Amino acid sequence: MFHPPITACTEADIPALAGLMRGVQATRLPCGARGIPEVVFASALSEGARLLAYRAEAVPRGVLMWRWRKECSTEGPKEGSGECSAALRAQLDHIWVEPSWRRRGVARRLIAAFEAEIAAQGACGWLAQGEGMSAASGALMRRAGACTCSERLEKRFQQPA
Repeated sequence: MFHPPITACTEADIPALAGLMRGVQATRLPCGARGIPEVVFASALSEGARLLAYRAEAVPRGVLMWRWRKECSTEGPKEGSGECSAALRAQLDHIWVEPSWRRRGVARRLIAAFEAEIAAQGACGWLAQGEGMSAASGALMRRAGACTCSERLEKRFQQPA
């Protein structure tokens, strides 16, 4: 079976990616960002995020956004170095598939392409923030082999009356 290519995105792809995200609730925009999808994607790219798109007939039908963790260089490891540092991880920020393209393995293929790309650059794994993640996204990531590895504690101060 033929599968459309998954390719890296550039600034030229932002209008098509924004079209993919039209009508998405603000809580589903990448990284919980608020605003216009074009601005969200442009800002993410300028801050070092990388985008992969699953395309059918040259139209993005799914997108995965990731970046190197802050403790890592924004350039990532040296390609082809063969070195793997336990601290070198990528962060999967966002994955979205057009509703009419869901249940076809698009998200699974995006994650596989993402993993291949970061592994080729020396990463030993990836993580995703679980906060605000939908149950479906969590299940997808667990099926891809991710597991819960830490619990976050938070304290909120009471507002003075």
